[in-house]
Amino acid sequence: MSADPDPHVFENGLCSVCGQLPEAEDGFYEISSAVALVKFSEMVNSGLAQINGRLTADIDMASINFMPIGLFGDNSPNQINYYGTFDGAKHIISNLYIETDELYEAGLFSRAYRATVRDLGVVNATIMSNNGSGRIGVIAGFNRESNFINCWSAGEIQLTCTDEAIESP
Repeated sequence: MSADPDPHVFENGLCSVCGQLPEAEDGFYEISSAVALVKFSEMVNSGLAQINGRLTADIDMASINFMPIGLFGDNSPNQINYYGTFDGAKHIISNLYIETDELYEAGLFSRAYRATVRDLGVVNATIMSNNGSGRIGVIAGFNRESNFINCWSAGEIQLTCTDEAIESP
């Protein structure tokens, strides 16, 4: 009796059968496209905050308003830190664009807490927060007890404050 064939068919970084990312034997989700990076962010933001990801190619995020990996803001209803390991594997994410009016910290990672991010470059990034949260960055909006190893970035950061955003509660 022969074993069932692998039911997964991967196209553009996702399984066309189940919509999931490929997972390597070492437990890292393999991220090979912009669509796959968006899926990884959705997985973390749904509560899988300790999953590990690895880039397997350079990724161009042009034409995507990206939702940060993890959604955390002191005054927001969501409190999702990213706790996993993200291995850039010496690849580059280009044209990362984030524009938000929400009370989230903004960057590729909203808030990294006891996470490890390594061997990652992010170039031509534009990070804009229109809520006055004050915590934005290209790779991470906020870092708490995390390790960033061999990471670099280049881009534009814009923070817009309103009178309401800076008033004391």
